[in-house]
Amino acid sequence: MKTIDFGQKINNRLRLCLGYFDSLHLAHRGIINAAIADAEHYGGVSAALTYGDNFFGILGRKQGLVYTLGERIELLASISPDYCIVKSFDSDFMKLSPTEFFGLFADTYDIAAIYCGTDFRFGANALGDVSLLRGLCEDRDVKLTVIGDISLDGEKISSTRIRKLIADGAITQANVMLSDAYRIGGITVKGRGDGGRMGFATANFKLPPEKLCPRCGVYLTSAELDGRQYKSVTNVGSKPTFGDGNIGVETHLLDYAGGELYGRRLTVIFSDYLRDIKKFDTIDELKRQLNKDIAVRRAYD
Repeated sequence: MKTIDFGQKINNRLRLCLGYFDSLHLAHRGIINAAIADAEHYGGVSAALTYGDNFFGILGRKQGLVYTLGERIELLASISPDYCIVKSFDSDFMKLSPTEFFGLFADTYDIAAIYCGTDFRFGANALGDVSLLRGLCEDRDVKLTVIGDISLDGEKISSTRIRKLIADGAITQANVMLSDAYRIGGITVKGRGDGGRMGFATANFKLPPEKLCPRCGVYLTSAELDGRQYKSVTNVGSKPTFGDGNIGVETHLLDYAGGELYGRRLTVIFSDYLRDIKKFDTIDELKRQLNKDIAVRRAYD
C-alpha cells in the first residue's frame, strides 16, 4: 500500500472507498475488500480515503478517535488496498456542499467506482446521502457500490458502538467488531521509574489528546516491539499507590530482557479487562497483586 496526500497523481482508474474509517471495523473492511476485489477482477487500483486527526475537532465533536491517523495507516496496510489517500480536513472543506464535495474528488481523480456504507454522509452539515451520491455518480458515469450493514447480537456494528465498548472496558466485545484487536501505539516516554524499582520494569505512553481513552483499569495485553510480540499487563489510568493522578498507559512486558525501552516504538494490543485500579496500603501488597496479574496473563492464551 502506498500512502499519499489528496491531490497527488495516481496514474490509473480509481476504485475509491469513501468514509472516515476511524476504527476499521468489520463493515469498513467489507467496503475496502470489495474495492480490492473489483480492482483485481476488473482493473484499476483500489484506494481508501481517510482524514487527519483533527476531524472530530473541526466538526465540534468531543469523542476520541479509536485510531489515530498513524494507527489507521498501519492497519490499512495490513488490509492492502493499493493506496491510502489522506485528505486534510479544515473549515473550508467542511463547508463544501455535497455536489462540491463530490466534484472535488471526481475532478481530481479518474474514478471508475465509489464504495461506501449505507449510512455514508457527505458535504456541509452531512446533507449528502447515498441516494444523492448515486445520482452524482450516474451523472459522471461512475459506478457506485453500497455495502450493507453488518450486525452483531442484533445491533449494527459501528464506530459509535465500538467507542462506547472501549470506554466501558468491554475490550473483548469491541475486538470482535474490530477484527484486529484494539491497540495503542507510539514512542515510549520516560516514566517515574516506580515499576523498575519494584522489579516490574514498564514502558510508558502518553495518550494523544485526540485518542479515545479506554476505561481506566488493568488489562491483559500483548506488546509488539522490533517485530516480536511479548505477553504483557497494562495499566491505563493513574497510579494511586504512588500518589500519581496523571492518566497514562504503562505496560509490563513479560520475559523481556532487551534493555531500555524508553524512546522506542511499541504497540500494545488489548485482549481483556482484568481489574480496576486500586490504591494499595503498602508496596508489598502492590507487588503481590502484580504477581497475580502476571500469573493470569501467562495462563490467558
